[in-house]
Amino acid sequence: MFGAKNKNTKKKKRWKLNPIKPEKNKFSLQKKDGIVRRISKALRVISKIFVRKPEKKKWYSKKSIFISKTLSRLFLALASIHYDYWIISCLSGLIAGLCLPGSPMKFGGEFIAWFALAPLFAVIWLSDDLWQAFGRTFVAGLVFNLIGFRFLLGIHPLSWLGVPDDLSLIASYLGLIIAVLHQAIYWGIFGLFLKLLNRTIGFSSWTAIQGGIIWIVWQEKVANALASGGIPWTSYYYTQANNTFLIQVCDLFGGSAISFLLILSNLAIAQWVILSSSLKNKLNRNQDLNFPIAFVSSAQAVFLIAITFFYGISVFAQNKNYDASNSAKALLIQKNLSAFESRFDEVNNQNYLNLFESLYEREIPDLIVMPEGAIGWSDQIKNLYSSIQSISPLSSLIGGVYFNQTDKSFNAAFGLSASKGKDKSFCSLTENKKQPSKFNTSEQIYLKQALVPFGEYTPFEKQVTSLLAKLQLEKLGKSSFNAGNKAITFNFPFGRVSPLICFELIFPELFHKQIKAGAEAIVVIGDTSWFNEYKSTVAEQMLAAAKFRAIEGRRDILISVNKGPLARIDKFGKIKDYSQDAEFLFTDFHLNSTKTLATKSYL
Repeated sequence: MFGAKNKNTKKKKRWKLNPIKPEKNKFSLQKKDGIVRRISKALRVISKIFVRKPEKKKWYSKKSIFISKTLSRLFLALASIHYDYWIISCLSGLIAGLCLPGSPMKFGGEFIAWFALAPLFAVIWLSDDLWQAFGRTFVAGLVFNLIGFRFLLGIHPLSWLGVPDDLSLIASYLGLIIAVLHQAIYWGIFGLFLKLLNRTIGFSSWTAIQGGIIWIVWQEKVANALASGGIPWTSYYYTQANNTFLIQVCDLFGGSAISFLLILSNLAIAQWVILSSSLKNKLNRNQDLNFPIAFVSSAQAVFLIAITFFYGISVFAQNKNYDASNSAKALLIQKNLSAFESRFDEVNNQNYLNLFESLYEREIPDLIVMPEGAIGWSDQIKNLYSSIQSISPLSSLIGGVYFNQTDKSFNAAFGLSASKGKDKSFCSLTENKKQPSKFNTSEQIYLKQALVPFGEYTPFEKQVTSLLAKLQLEKLGKSSFNAGNKAITFNFPFGRVSPLICFELIFPELFHKQIKAGAEAIVVIGDTSWFNEYKSTVAEQMLAAAKFRAIEGRRDILISVNKGPLARIDKFGKIKDYSQDAEFLFTDFHLNSTKTLATKSYL
């Protein structure tokens, strides 16, 4: 008895001396260590300073007690924050943002985008409440959109508008902050929806698919819609602009189909992150996440991605012998005008005429395209086109113009048809009898529908205008335009073409609206002279958007941008002809009258 007792005592002693330590979880997201632990400790020490009640001092009052307690609670709240969750959210948004076109990361973005948001989604599910889910997704969206919209810093300096350098710098940062905050709030609301879904029905084999549907309904259809003030410049599907085979499915379901696949993949991987890092028990209410659910979610993602990829291959196989008989030749020209010249100077038409005269002997195009703000209004258009017609009677023209009519300003595109051709209904300019200096704009003028906030119109104009007057910056307020509300198609002898102006290209609803109006090809005119050293970033992002729009409508897209690219994208999203900052580009483009399922689905 005595010996056995000693034996057991020794065993207990040996257990205490050599404890079996549990394996350290290297994937733990909540453990505070190192600098995070020191920050929390410092904040708690600071909070104790403020709870000390002053004794017998004249400045002692109820107000000082209230302030000290408030500060104490603030520092205690900061000390209790899981900093690693917020850091992971920021890093996830950063990596996803670097996958966007025009970002500093030039290669591999289309691959990394498939799992870049997985840590963020894991953090959303591990959040203690809805507000944490909103906040962490908001922070990720903030970083993501900072990368996507950083080109707005390029508007500085605005000396050509009479703005001092210090105010110009403030204006550039203010524009960036407004755009980023606007989009980040929508991200935060998506995080709230995702957490709410998890709280309500928990995890199942359909969780990833449900999350993907929430993303496309909220982020793509509601938040980024023109009617809701959306700015879909940083839509996540643009990360796949170079994944040519995969994105061919956009002719059926639009770019939203690619966003759905990306979010589905990230949500499936997020489930594996939680399971593999032993964080399942940290989920708030639902403890039903398991390996079969994660496996089924991953299988669904792989299956849908594979089908989409093989659909793209079949599209190219079926169009191997593509009939290019219904085609025309275009001349895209621009003169690298400064922002001041394109916006205010109305005496630049001769530059284009001289360039055209030097080129017409080389090739006679069916269509000449000039960029946004290229031509002055009134008699200048008439004189320019008369000169072009004297050189080449078979050439039609599309160009950008800023003009005033009935005390309103417009950013517009006009189309002038060749004097010889099959269709005479859209033949030449007709003068307005009441105002001979004006033209009848009922048919041949397209008025820009999506105006750039603070760039082309001023929100809260009365209040802002009075403020600008006090700062002696009245010229900024005078650049405000009015928006159009109608799709227009230009009838030319070779076919029907519709224009879009600048960033209207990023709105699928405007693009498909033009196709429904009869467009067989789309012309995009723009101006990147505002963005100085960031103009190449804007160009890359515009080309990415053009690839998706071309596939969605199966239309060739011609792009003519002042101080930017001249390009043609074919109906498969391939850049067939391209030149950056060149003065001219000859290209053949094809016309197509068939409407895709994606076009028909837009009301």
